[in-house]
Amino acid sequence: MARITDIPHRIVNVGGVASTTTIAVYQAGTSTTIPLYGDEALSIPLANPLMIAAGNPIPPIFHGFSGEVRVEVVDASGTLFDDDPYDRPVGELELAAPTGADMVGFVQAGTGSVQRTVLAKMRDIINVRDFGAVGDNIADDTVAIQTALDALSPGQTLVLGNGKFKVSAAIALSGVDDIEIDGAGATIAETSAAIVNTLAFTNCSRLVVRGLNFTGVEDYAYFAADKPVPDEGQPAQSFLRLSACDGAVVSGCTGSHKRRFIELYSCTNSQVTNVSFRGFFQQLSCGVQADGNNAPCVTFSACQKCIASGIAANHTGSAFLNVQNGSFISVANVIGSDMHDSVVYVSSGHSVTVTGAVGTDVAGQCVKMRGYNHTVMASVAERCLQGGISLTGNGPADTFGANGHNLVALGNTIHGCGSDGISIGVQDKLYPRDVTVIGNAISDGTSTTGFAGVRVTAVRGITVQGNSVRTMASDYGILVSGVSAGSKASEVRVSGNTAADINGSGASTRGGIRLQFLSGFNADGNLFDDIASGIGVRLSECSTGTCNGNVYDGGAVVRAPTAENNIGVVFANNIGSSMLVAGDVNYVMFNKATITGYAAIASAPPAAGVITYNGNIPYIAGGASSVADWTPIGNDGRASETAVNIASAAAAINTAGKYIGKLVFDTTNNRLMRARAATAVGSWDVVDGSASVIPA
Repeated sequence: MARITDIPHRIVNVGGVASTTTIAVYQAGTSTTIPLYGDEALSIPLANPLMIAAGNPIPPIFHGFSGEVRVEVVDASGTLFDDDPYDRPVGELELAAPTGADMVGFVQAGTGSVQRTVLAKMRDIINVRDFGAVGDNIADDTVAIQTALDALSPGQTLVLGNGKFKVSAAIALSGVDDIEIDGAGATIAETSAAIVNTLAFTNCSRLVVRGLNFTGVEDYAYFAADKPVPDEGQPAQSFLRLSACDGAVVSGCTGSHKRRFIELYSCTNSQVTNVSFRGFFQQLSCGVQADGNNAPCVTFSACQKCIASGIAANHTGSAFLNVQNGSFISVANVIGSDMHDSVVYVSSGHSVTVTGAVGTDVAGQCVKMRGYNHTVMASVAERCLQGGISLTGNGPADTFGANGHNLVALGNTIHGCGSDGISIGVQDKLYPRDVTVIGNAISDGTSTTGFAGVRVTAVRGITVQGNSVRTMASDYGILVSGVSAGSKASEVRVSGNTAADINGSGASTRGGIRLQFLSGFNADGNLFDDIASGIGVRLSECSTGTCNGNVYDGGAVVRAPTAENNIGVVFANNIGSSMLVAGDVNYVMFNKATITGYAAIASAPPAAGVITYNGNIPYIAGGASSVADWTPIGNDGRASETAVNIASAAAAINTAGKYIGKLVFDTTNNRLMRARAATAVGSWDVVDGSASVIPA
């Protein structure tokens, strides 16, 4: 078998002959033709002479003659050559044929490389221009791109390259794994706002899409007239949609002027990184436009174990949206400005972490999350109209009556926002449990009546610690609450916070920190300055807790009126200009403040050791059986009595609450005495041993 090769390139025009051409093959030195074939196996006979119509390529020509041959080529201009014998090597014409690259070898540099053909090497990567795409922003490249996608096999890359490729309809691919779409700076330009998903992939595992730019023609007028909320699992008019594509990566893409940019639906172990998008909403300063919650930059729908990072979006609804119970999601380094909903909105799901979200000029919150096991940290909210961060539960109640748990706000900065700076509370008439707000800085809040720098309403398990709330127009620095007087929150810690320059209402129900509907709590070590109401910690309907070590040098460090059922609370070591506490049902001790309350000594103490105030005179309960159990406390913190009563066996100091070791201050002789016995006639010894008094 031998092959006839190297028909000179001068008779071809790109891929075909310039004019009708005849090729004849003879025995050398004769005019006797030999059989010709179109394949190496000599199974496809060809005519001899072989006529090739103008524009057609010269096919492979084989023969089985054992001797030398003569080849004659004639076209419209005459005889091009008549080689006798024919001994040409592989030539330019055959290399220019569709299979020409299969005749050229290739070896990659480096030890261990193997030889391949140039054809095999070139087919590693497919270019849309191989299928007729132009990319001149004039031609419609929809069909060419679709055809190129359809030609992809697992392991191949499709390259678009520089250019602007117009598309007029959706382009889709399904069921091809391990492929890569490399935009390489290309722009896909929609010609219609009605295209649902410009580029869609389904069941393409380990898909990579990178370096693609998208431009649309949608504007707010079109959106406002046609804004259907998609059914569950249905497309939602995105530039790029990945459905059930596990292990997919989308990176380095940009988009503009469409309601949604990128959507991942039912994907796992996938990620969207380093993308930017500009929508069609106006600047927020011009007013909030409706339905921003249906126009996100990146959407994760029913996704699991996925990452969204490095997202920059503006003039749209939100930068990131998580819906349909997506879970185990990491969202990081998301920036949004002029947003008409929230920068990051987790509508449902669980176990979502948001780190480093930044929002400026936002109609909603910077971060809004519903569900459980959610954390937002190291994020910044600036001029967000409905607050900085909102965390709530979602769905039905659990065995504790809560619809969410383990909600955490850690180390965030909230500045110049409306509503509550950080809010954790009600969703679908239910409240969460086990919530944590630690180390956040909230300042320059703009909303007034009823709002707070930090507001938490939960069923149980509340920690609000180490936060700084300053220069707020709101009524409260921090407000922590159970659900109601009949459903108090337990396991509550509010400690180490600072509230300063809280400029809302001056009403006595307001405060730097307001605590209500709690049972089992600590409110310890908080600092206050310049509170409009003049109150540091304000308690209402709180029981069984501690309020210790709080400092408000310029105001009422604590206010806990009897009328509001604050019962069984230990108030100790607080410092302020004053305190108002219900001493008959609480424990008040070692405070540095002018303490006022209600005249409690008219009834028996609730328990031994309770300290109360009658006017500004402190009393301690030696027992809990009668009014006589109340004893005034001297300036040194001990019971005080005159020398006459100490010496009288009939005096109350000897008949009620006397015990061995009890201390009493003799106000007549200015000396401290200790009881040697518990009986009415038991002696009192001066503690320095200098004298004794035996009551008679």
